[in-house]
Amino acid sequence: MKAIYLGVIYLFVLIILSTPVFSQLDSEKLEFTRVKTIEEGYTLYFNVDGITSESHAELILQELLNQEKIYDGRFFETRDKSFRIQLFVTDLSLSAEFVRSILIKHSADYDFTTVSVNGLVPNQSKGVHPSEINSTYRPVNAFGFPIRENTGNQKKDEDEYRKKKDEWIQQNPEEYEKLLKELE
Repeated sequence: MKAIYLGVIYLFVLIILSTPVFSQLDSEKLEFTRVKTIEEGYTLYFNVDGITSESHAELILQELLNQEKIYDGRFFETRDKSFRIQLFVTDLSLSAEFVRSILIKHSADYDFTTVSVNGLVPNQSKGVHPSEINSTYRPVNAFGFPIRENTGNQKKDEDEYRKKKDEWIQQNPEEYEKLLKELE
């Protein structure tokens, strides 16, 4: 009886692992699409499915915070009721695949609206390449906030914009905090 039970489990696992969606995602390149540069490194945002409670979320967050490259983080519910994790990392070598392994260990996973698979975001009605997500400029609705210029030199434009933005943030910390709260 025990051998039959183990055989059924083995067969079930084999079927699950061979399904196109699971095996395809398992072998594809995952990338975070919501990445922001901050003074201490980077902040990553991603939505998660399968969170059952606040204590479940806290357990996942604690395991993530035990990783050397992650120095802070939080979880919260977005306006559209998605569950989101924000991680503060020292560099971008933390892979989306590694974070996914921790999520799966806790019976959760990305909702694939904020993580791309081979350059496309699967859970959008139309595939969007991450470069389009990261490079889309939305003017910030705050007095005096710098405007990104497009001279054709993307690196120079980005460096200049970040410099002006950092100066604005230092001069307007309260206004900046209000803007961050609006993003939640």
